Amino acid sequence: MSNLYNLTHLDIGDTPLIKAAPLPDLPSKQVMIVGAQGAKRVSFEEIAAIPVPEATYKESGTVSFNPCPYSDLITAARSIYTEILDTEPLYETYAIAKNGDEFAGKLVYPYTSKRGTVHENYGISVVLRSSYNNNVAPSGADGQDTFICANGMMSGKHAWKARQTAGMAEAIVSHLRGSAGQATMKAGALIDLLDDWAEIPCADLMFYAYLGILRGRKVITPTLYSRALNYWEACTGGQLHDAHGDRTLASAFQSVTGALHSVVPTSRRTFGIGGAATAVTKAFASTGGSVAGIELPEFKLEDFAQFETV
Repeated sequence: MSNLYNLTHLDIGDTPLIKAAPLPDLPSKQVMIVGAQGAKRVSFEEIAAIPVPEATYKESGTVSFNPCPYSDLITAARSIYTEILDTEPLYETYAIAKNGDEFAGKLVYPYTSKRGTVHENYGISVVLRSSYNNNVAPSGADGQDTFICANGMMSGKHAWKARQTAGMAEAIVSHLRGSAGQATMKAGALIDLLDDWAEIPCADLMFYAYLGILRGRKVITPTLYSRALNYWEACTGGQLHDAHGDRTLASAFQSVTGALHSVVPTSRRTFGIGGAATAVTKAFASTGGSVAGIELPEFKLEDFAQFETV
């Protein structure tokens, strides 16, 4: 195997190293660093070619900053998830910003449904972030990915980040193994819900009520409200993703995840919105898609936005 895949900072033991998967077939599925000046999409080869800064130390001799190579983080994640999920990624996509000082990436794996078949609409998404300027700690999360549009929802309960100091290497590998071990269960829980929600009608007036509750509970901002509404109207009007234009509760939920394309995928805010939107959609589903009789307890976005940090 090419030296491109040699790990210099992380030790994954006997786990076989897996080569990079191809880029996605559609540009809309490619990841981008949101809001970062000069952000651009790159290949794994370009990621691996970015020089890794030297570690820095305190006067006491302890490590103050120990950057993990992006290629190590990606290769370790790809190899560990492939081993545990027992399948290779379908595609992967990366982006950098600030001349390579910040990085984001996503790997997408197939998902085997509860019926024992590979799901044709949804997969398992693994999102990674890190930096060489110490602004973003190595971090990751996994969740559901929608093939048609690359909408997705990460699990905040099992998101992780590791400080780039002493003990970083062990922490990253431990987090990756722990997350990969639960990835099918976490993504599958939402995918099964989406399949169920696809059977529940959601007319335009019901969707407006759905968005109104999300806005009234301060789950989404006015900007995200407008983006979700535009997404719904574009899909139901035949201008975007016909599969999301069928006016179901699943399509309503997809309008929210579509609006989140403008938000960093592993941020606390994204996890909060995703978890709260899931709770609201479950409440609608419990009444068969009707506002009447909905019971929705009070909650805060931070209830759904938790990181495990080492």
